Amino acid sequence: MDNSSVAVPRGYRGSLSRTCDDVMQLKAMKKQSDYVFLKNIHQPREQSEKEERVLSDLELDEAYRQGILGRHVYAMGGVTIDDIPILRELDFGGVVVRNDLWDKFRIYNEQNFSSIINHFRKLRALC
Repeated sequence: MDNSSVAVPRGYRGSLSRTCDDVMQLKAMKKQSDYVFLKNIHQPREQSEKEERVLSDLELDEAYRQGILGRHVYAMGGVTIDDIPILRELDFGGVVVRNDLWDKFRIYNEQNFSSIINHFRKLRALC
């Protein structure tokens, strides 16, 4: 669920994940969810109508020190292959990689998948 204020549908019994963009909300989100995607780790490259606030290194370090991060919290938003070792040290349970992977392949004019497959293998090896 991308909106943290939306209630879980009545009678729902499956796994629940939430997306959160505020470290202060993260602690509560973890109690209500099986997984939490903490977004805006870096400035996303997607075009957006609104400027999104990016989490600072200080906020992430403080969340780590307080033990708020963990195996059920995934880093999302502008994450690249170079960020993965740092995010692992901060105790994130995983990462969501979008553009760093898809930038390796031009879907409309390329038929050779080797570059995207090789990059995926590098990503997987780091995780």
